[in-house]
Amino acid sequence: MTGCVGVTLVVTQKLKQPKYTTCPHTPHPHKNYIGVNMILDNKTQEKPEINYPAKWGFKVIGKDKTKVQQAVKEIMGEKEHTCKFSNSTTKGNYHSYSAECTVESEEERDNLYKAFGKHDDVHYVI
Repeated sequence: MTGCVGVTLVVTQKLKQPKYTTCPHTPHPHKNYIGVNMILDNKTQEKPEINYPAKWGFKVIGKDKTKVQQAVKEIMGEKEHTCKFSNSTTKGNYHSYSAECTVESEEERDNLYKAFGKHDDVHYVI
């Protein structure tokens, strides 16, 4: 598999008594993180083989539009990337951006997830 990698992520629904877990990519600082399941197809949930370099997308969510955009710029640094507004919640409390770049390795990809997860202005990263 080369080029852009597309993986569907499904955030688990909140239950009457949700089970809080830690984020698979970072020591997640947000208490309302429920969990993310990677769904590859209906028959398997094995980890996909990804050939690097690969284009990788991050959904970055926060409360302040300007601060979320600035967080993406800070974390990506000089790395060539795109950052496009994606959506806002109905009440306008949260705003999401789709950030995309080419990652050279799984380690680089995971380091970017960790950096987003640790940033004060980022509430969620998928």
